[in-house]
Amino acid sequence: MVSDYLKHLTTLLLAGTLASFVLLPPRPVKAQTPNFAELSISDLGTVMRDGSFGDISWRAGTPASEILQLGTFSDTKLPQMSMGYILKEIGLSPEQVSLEAASFLKKLSLKDFVDTIPSLGSTRLKQVAPFKALIKQQFGTDVSENLSNRTLSQLSQNANFSSLTLEELPTLNNYSLTSIPGLSELPIDKFTDWESLPISNIPGLDQLPFKTYLSDLIDVNLPLAMADVVFSDEEANRTNTITGSYNEGFQVPCNQSNCAHLELGDLPGWPKLMQGKQWISGDSQWVSGGSGCLTGKEPTGRHPFSKSFKVVLNETDEAAGQAQFSLYFRFAIFCGTSPYIIGPFPFYSVKEKDTVIVGF
Repeated sequence: MVSDYLKHLTTLLLAGTLASFVLLPPRPVKAQTPNFAELSISDLGTVMRDGSFGDISWRAGTPASEILQLGTFSDTKLPQMSMGYILKEIGLSPEQVSLEAASFLKKLSLKDFVDTIPSLGSTRLKQVAPFKALIKQQFGTDVSENLSNRTLSQLSQNANFSSLTLEELPTLNNYSLTSIPGLSELPIDKFTDWESLPISNIPGLDQLPFKTYLSDLIDVNLPLAMADVVFSDEEANRTNTITGSYNEGFQVPCNQSNCAHLELGDLPGWPKLMQGKQWISGDSQWVSGGSGCLTGKEPTGRHPFSKSFKVVLNETDEAAGQAQFSLYFRFAIFCGTSPYIIGPFPFYSVKEKDTVIVGF
């Protein structure tokens, strides 16, 4: 199927007719597929349903940035990015953002900072205003002044100071990310247990376009199929499918009594490859997903844009002839990745005869 599509695309390009397929006017998200390259996590809105997997749970109405973790994007360019880089990409500078905004920093001790930021250990206390203020608050002005020329490495070896954390400093909003030398330039993956940090803990990350860090992102908005007919879950035993998972492949039959789905058709001028194919609803069928210590079940679907998330068909309404597509994400820890289980986040809806991106 992939090779046939690529051959057809080449023919269209040579004939100069591909523009009739790809130069479509912008349409509302609810009516057509949005320009995913320009979207960010903040555009996902809130999750539509309660859910859980292992120790992670979420409630309907919670913003995506508070549920999704950095580990969701562990195999992208994101872990190698610094907070300073992220902020500059969205038009801000580290000097404009306070330590309070990076809430995960509050739990780190002085020793944690020294162990994490390579150059910080040789920096003198008087050069790191937040820690000098913290020691002044905890031990008084005389002590903080007497220690001004001590390096943070020296202080981190003293039990009186090594366990001090920034959450004990009530004026954290007064200090920018640059007040701790080297912090804003440090790659995110240098922090201990960075995978479990919520996206909301990294200032500006929820506004960073996906195209900035998803190296596998396919952002060409090609309509490759037509939404022909919407079927409810009274349909049974559908076998001509194009949905599934990485673990099971993407032609997993729906061998059960409830197989709500979207039957696809071919667009005019395209190869006759999609007529009668079935995109099974993730509300009806779940398939195997995940890896390592985190295997389990996930809603059936496809990955037309990126392996970082899954596009799933939800809420088929046969009477109205319409259906909703949603996004599901996963998370990762040291021993594996979860199924695509975190969702659904509303993506776009289709009516019969609308175009649908199925991917290659």
